[in-house]
Amino acid sequence: MGRNGLPSIFIAAAISLLSVLAPVSSFDYKDALSKSLLYFEAQRSGHLPYNQRVRWRGHSGLTDGLQQGVDLVGGYYDAGDHVKFGLPIKAHTSPNVLWAEVGDGDTDHYCWQRPEDMTTSRKAYKIDAENPGSDLAAETAAAMAAASVVFRKSDPHYSHLLLHHAQQLFEFGDRYRGKYDSSVGAVKSYYASVRKKYSNQSSNRSPKLLRND
Repeated sequence: MGRNGLPSIFIAAAISLLSVLAPVSSFDYKDALSKSLLYFEAQRSGHLPYNQRVRWRGHSGLTDGLQQGVDLVGGYYDAGDHVKFGLPIKAHTSPNVLWAEVGDGDTDHYCWQRPEDMTTSRKAYKIDAENPGSDLAAETAAAMAAASVVFRKSDPHYSHLLLHHAQQLFEFGDRYRGKYDSSVGAVKSYYASVRKKYSNQSSNRSPKLLRND
């Protein structure tokens, strides 16, 4: 569906916040927020837009989903890595199918490459009626519903599309109940359904409506 949703929410919210945060204190929250948004631009995957400010980044991940016969190109990489998890993908390709991950966290963390040159696995994982993930479906539905409010005036068509997918995902998650990490075991060490502290990690490592603007 070719549009990247999540960081667009951040950008829209940032526009309204910038005018409020600046005079609050001596801390320059406006500058911090601007740099945070710039970081998200550096994390973009897929075909980059013409107004991409991080000029040293190029198109990447252009075959994501090819092995599964679905277009998963676009979205945002996770935490400086080359894996795409959950919300930064927003790949809802049918009412009861949500693609949950692209890439392999283990091999990715042992590889230091530019995303434009990556050679690590781009295997994709999904939740569906047989392999449910109510927590992932519900949080993606919530994000899309919130985004539909943000874009209601500036892009009514996109707003309606987001709300439509949010409703489908909520119904999917409610009807087919189960934990995300029970269906997609690859995420347990990164985004477990129930957060735990892993002894071998200093911290927990940190949904197609793909929009790169």
